[in-house]
Order: sequence, then C-alpha cells, then structure tokens
Amino acid sequence: MSQPFDEVYCDRCEYRRGSFVLWGRLSYMLPSGKQLHLNRRLGWCHTCKEIVAMEDIATEALLQVSIDDCTVRLEAISRLKNGRLFKRLLSYDRTEIIDLEENLSDLCERLALLRQRSSLERCLSCGSTEVVPISLPAVDREPVQLDFSHPGCGGNFWAANNPTWLNMRFEEKYYNVEGEHIGREQTLEA
Repeated sequence: MSQPFDEVYCDRCEYRRGSFVLWGRLSYMLPSGKQLHLNRRLGWCHTCKEIVAMEDIATEALLQVSIDDCTVRLEAISRLKNGRLFKRLLSYDRTEIIDLEENLSDLCERLALLRQRSSLERCLSCGSTEVVPISLPAVDREPVQLDFSHPGCGGNFWAANNPTWLNMRFEEKYYNVEGEHIGREQTLEA
C-alpha cells in the first residue's frame, strides 16, 4: 500500500528528511513475552545528527487519566446492561465495549512498562537518549515552519507535503522495556 509523507527541510542548507522515518512495525517485547505497540514521534538525535523516529512515552499522569476515563465508561455501560433499558438498546455496539476493554488493557500495560523503566526516551535508530522531540503540525498546501532550528547550521526547519507516494517493506523490530533494540523478525509489506 502506498502512503504520502511530509518532508522536513532546512531553509539554510540542503538538509531534507521524510516523515516516513516514523513508519514501520515496532513493538516493545515485555518480559512476559507479550508485544506492545511502540508509539513514536519525530525527534532530533544529537548522536545521529539527524531527524529520527524517537520513542513517544506518555506520562504517568496522562496514562492514569486515560485509564480512569476508560474505567468510568465501562462502568456506565455495565450499569446500563443490568437495566431494562439496555434490553431495548440491544443495538448498542458490542465492538465499542471490546475496544474499550482492549484500550484499558493496553493503557494498564503501558503504565506498568513506564513504572519499570529507568531511562529517558530513545532514538529508535541508534538508541541514544540525547534526543529532542520535534512537533510536526498538520501540513496542508503551504509549508509550515517548525519550532526547531537545525543544530549546527542554525537554519529553520520547515515541513511540506511531498507529492510522492511511497510503498515500503518493513521488518518487525523489537525493543525491551528500556527502549533498546533487541531484534527483528520477518519482512512485512506495508
């Protein structure tokens, strides 16, 4: 499947990098053997001297708020199920309940992972913790200046839509709870 991408470029030098660095199948391999999707965002790695994919780890407070929200919604649905009104509303979407339960499980696993972790967010290319997040806003037709200057060059980074659509193959990459790369699996087509 082909996908469009945004391109980040410097207005002072020839540096360019596509947002496709965020693409791929990346997972944490938990000590239990279970896999957990690895969230990522654009960042600047001072070791790679490059725009890279870096871990995007939610804070404990944000995870707890999301857990509480899911719990409240599931409890409300449970109260409805026990009432006569629910029998009339059997059209209630069972997939929403399943999605909420899966989301709650995922959030609890992320909170447990965060509590086990001692390192900062890492570059997913080299493993360095010397990374700075870069916010990539939605890009429409006109280029958008980013709130980040090109280290060393001092130019401004801009983001623009690239009209090219890419079709790429990805390997599943696994990381431990500290965000360190621990292995790969078969090649998968995106």
